[in-house]
Amino acid sequence: MNRKRMLSLLLTAAIMVSMVIVGAPTTLADDANAIYVAKNGTSAGPGTITAPYLTVAQGITALQPGGTLYIREGNYAEAVTIAASKSGSAALGQTVIAAYPGEKPVISGTSGTRISMTGSSHHFTIQGLTLSGGSYGINYSSSNTTGGLENIFFLDNTIYGISGNNSICLYNNNSTEANSLRNVIVRGNHVWGGRSGSTETVVLNGNINGFEVSGNVIHNNNNIGIDLIGYESGVNEANRARNGKVFNNIIYGTTVINNTNSDYWNNWEDVNPRPFGGIYDRCSDGIYVDGGRSIEIYNNMIFDNDIGIEVACERSVNSTTMNTTIVYDVQVHDNIIASTNGWAGLCFGGYDGNLAYTQNCDFYNNIFLGNKIGFGVQKSRNNRIYNNIVMGGELAVEFMPFMETRPANGDPFTVAALPGANDFGANVWFNSDDVDGWDSDIYKLATVAPAQFAKQIIALVSPLVDPDNGDFTSMPGFEDFGTDFAFTEEQQNLYSAYVDAHDELIEARYFLETVKFDFMAARPVGNLNTYLTAQLKAAGFVNSEVLYTTRTALSNATNGMGLNDGTSGGTNDTGSIVTKAIGANNGNINATTLNTVYNGLANGATKEYAYIVQVITRYDDGHANHSYTSEATESDVLTDGYGGVRVVVIKPVLALAAGQAAVVNVRRGGTAQIKYNINFPVSRLTCSSAVPVYATVSIDSAGVLTVAGLQPGISVVKITDSISGISINVPVNVVN
Repeated sequence: MNRKRMLSLLLTAAIMVSMVIVGAPTTLADDANAIYVAKNGTSAGPGTITAPYLTVAQGITALQPGGTLYIREGNYAEAVTIAASKSGSAALGQTVIAAYPGEKPVISGTSGTRISMTGSSHHFTIQGLTLSGGSYGINYSSSNTTGGLENIFFLDNTIYGISGNNSICLYNNNSTEANSLRNVIVRGNHVWGGRSGSTETVVLNGNINGFEVSGNVIHNNNNIGIDLIGYESGVNEANRARNGKVFNNIIYGTTVINNTNSDYWNNWEDVNPRPFGGIYDRCSDGIYVDGGRSIEIYNNMIFDNDIGIEVACERSVNSTTMNTTIVYDVQVHDNIIASTNGWAGLCFGGYDGNLAYTQNCDFYNNIFLGNKIGFGVQKSRNNRIYNNIVMGGELAVEFMPFMETRPANGDPFTVAALPGANDFGANVWFNSDDVDGWDSDIYKLATVAPAQFAKQIIALVSPLVDPDNGDFTSMPGFEDFGTDFAFTEEQQNLYSAYVDAHDELIEARYFLETVKFDFMAARPVGNLNTYLTAQLKAAGFVNSEVLYTTRTALSNATNGMGLNDGTSGGTNDTGSIVTKAIGANNGNINATTLNTVYNGLANGATKEYAYIVQVITRYDDGHANHSYTSEATESDVLTDGYGGVRVVVIKPVLALAAGQAAVVNVRRGGTAQIKYNINFPVSRLTCSSAVPVYATVSIDSAGVLTVAGLQPGISVVKITDSISGISINVPVNVVN
């Protein structure tokens, strides 16, 4: 980026955020007047460092407004409620509930809310805690009508495994400016493994005026990473998150895959190809401005999400609110947005003609790398898009086709107007994956906005130095484009590890989709998942495994089949990804099951099955002391995708060859060659003597049978396939 832009950036930041964010403390000092909680405490307290309370609830009861509660190392199985009466004030200072410096206490549970802040709480700091399990992590909810809400700080907490609702929620439900919640800071938190269903992971909702969401690491959650919401309880200018900054966050692995909420399942069987990638409507954003306004989003690293950043509003409009229900004054700049798997790296505008406009926003100096689509343009007008670098993916920009007709409510968009409704300044476009038609929608500008089209730079060489290895520096000639935000070495290593894992994942899926597997080549222990994982490991995909398997119709088993190829849903399927998503496992096929398949099959006949599989590839994200799922080891996270696999069952053939004598003559201790037909490796054969039992018989790889210890006369040698158990008996005449 050209440094001459610095003055412009400073001016933009100065005029955009009218609220002053008061800094939150980053370190805690010991306090002789603090209340202490420890695992060796008692209910009697009195809460000193030498005589602590036993539970967090006891400590909060003793806590005074403006005081500090320190929680010592240990696991506290509690659902904690903090009353508004404990709030601090400008005079008393913050009320602080924090981990004792240098220690990592855990508040855990399988249900309920880990920390609930009720009523009109203000001047609170929650810092350094680990919260695990339950339906909420930290839930701040207010309908305050008396004003004075300010200074809510959530700092340096680790929150994971929340199921059903938000990991961090700040909600102020009122529509009066005087009652807004001000000076909110969510900083330095590590939030992961959330299963929030239809809601968000970290959310600021309603009448919140002045906030900062910064320095957080938010990953592997199954719905929106950060959501900034407005108008949810009515169209009112005060009832929206506004005047805030979102910066220096790392957000990855946000996807609705395996979300059990049916709102995210596409059941549009008549649509081909299905939108957004198969059975899932992959619409989960890394960052989502949903009705917020006057927000600056910058210096964030966002990758491996369904959508990178979205600026829109889900509220419906009518004839009186059409021009007032809008999202405006949002600045999105100097972010790196990569590898979105659902739709766009950045999309803006209402996704339906009856929803609100996005207008008068700026999207500039971002890097888009390998996203399914670079920009997604929906119901929007008068936004400025400039100085971005867009590389790779399936499509550079998409003007949504269902928005190119006049909606029923009279919205004036037309086919000709939509691509020109916004102002595309100079941007760099590089088709790094050499995809046919990648830049097709850019050329729509040539027809409706030729002056904008003339500014576009369709590059023939990469405008970045080495993005796959974390070097996002602009090449000579492209210095004014992209971002000069310097990511740390740890961030670069994280992204490089992800790229390597993602490449392995794609190759592993291709391997599974293009090879037919004879499941009976070795009698497996366990299920189909275990067997296919072993095949991946043997093929060199050492970080990959098959996590889920579900049966599908054989008619779907085309070469290279995948989730987008109609491999689930429909009347012919015996199972679907939806079935798998809610916990069913149809992949538990064992040798007994397969032997049953032999019934009715001729020798050598083939039975073929088709499955859809979820493949995962693990990589180290550098975070210690956590696991993403029960299957994961410390510091491992996952990148995943779906593909198809065909499993073949071949009924073994084991028979004497034509012309082979019915009885084999052999001298005692001698050898005889037996001619036989098999359709599997000879190493699977075992030999034994049926009569007498003390004889020894073996057969080598060339099919040479050796008989020893037999008495003169007729004995029977049994040759068996050790995998399927089928056998033949060969009479042997031993002579002196």
